[in-house]
Amino acid sequence: MKKTLSLATLIATFGLMTFAFAAPKTVRGYIMDTKCSTNAKMKGNAECAKSCVSKGSPAVLVEDNGTVLKIANQDKVTDVVGEHVALTGEVADGSITVGTAKAVPARHKKAATK
Repeated sequence: MKKTLSLATLIATFGLMTFAFAAPKTVRGYIMDTKCSTNAKMKGNAECAKSCVSKGSPAVLVEDNGTVLKIANQDKVTDVVGEHVALTGEVADGSITVGTAKAVPARHKKAATK
């Protein structure tokens, strides 16, 4: 009985640990500055984003679906500010801790057919 209980406890412990270490997630969108991130017309304006971030405005990711994620480690995105990117990292509580940042082409929605 003790062996069964010990084995069950061991399995439960490792099962819970998998939740604590979530797998990295890849999200796509534009790296913009915080101020302009809520203005859809500014999406993809690389010059403005670079200018504002260089003046101290924090960079954020505006996902393709419109969700804005804060970037926990700003130094990881300095080379891709203003670009459409794929960020891979840990996403939690409206923020991403970036592991890798890579510029990628934006996916365009297909036009509706009649």
